[in-house]
Amino acid sequence: MKKIILAFILSSFSVFLLAQDIIITQDNETIKAIIVTEYEAVIKYALYDDPDGPTQLILKSKINSIVYENGKVEYFDTPSASTPANPNIIAVENNPVVSQEKIRKNVIRFSPVAMSLGALSGYLLLPLNYSRYVTNKVAIPVAVQYVRVYGISEFTIMTGIEAIPATHRQKSGLFLNALTGISIMESIPIFVATTNIGYQIMTKSGFVFTAALGPQYDSFTNIVRLHFMLDIGFAF
Repeated sequence: MKKIILAFILSSFSVFLLAQDIIITQDNETIKAIIVTEYEAVIKYALYDDPDGPTQLILKSKINSIVYENGKVEYFDTPSASTPANPNIIAVENNPVVSQEKIRKNVIRFSPVAMSLGALSGYLLLPLNYSRYVTNKVAIPVAVQYVRVYGISEFTIMTGIEAIPATHRQKSGLFLNALTGISIMESIPIFVATTNIGYQIMTKSGFVFTAALGPQYDSFTNIVRLHFMLDIGFAF
């Protein structure tokens, strides 16, 4: 059963690792890219092989077509010589400082709702999640949690993989993660695993809001429960 669950998780996340846009220039050059913004006269993009590097600009007049990650193909007509260029766009293209976009690769989240419910129920709950983006859409998360109930302490640490199908910078989108780890309760090790699917909002200012739910398993009770995650945090 565990092998089936692992195979399902890996196959689910492999889709997001392969997603990319392809720019085909008038010279038939192929550029593997991640489209960031489309202006009137230029396209801003990040290189697929270096998504966290500086963004690039290319004139639409130099593009033959773009094959987007969802399979859509957009063709570009070469503008006539009488079409005036936008001086503001050209100024941005020639300014390497302006053309670089801030990229937030780290996200810290915590659950104030879970902490409040724990306090109201008479126990201490301190959950914290940290995610490090290794590509534009995929992150490696580390989740730690400390619980103290009726004098019994439990410490949990988990890691795995996390994916946001939409570009994680300044966009909102579907949220997926799968984590496994270990809990220590009164010196007793317990295997834990969880998978969550939901929605994440990440604003331009770096505010993060995540709501997700999914199955959670622990070897102590040998039961699969429904886990709900409601987190807030910030990206930097």
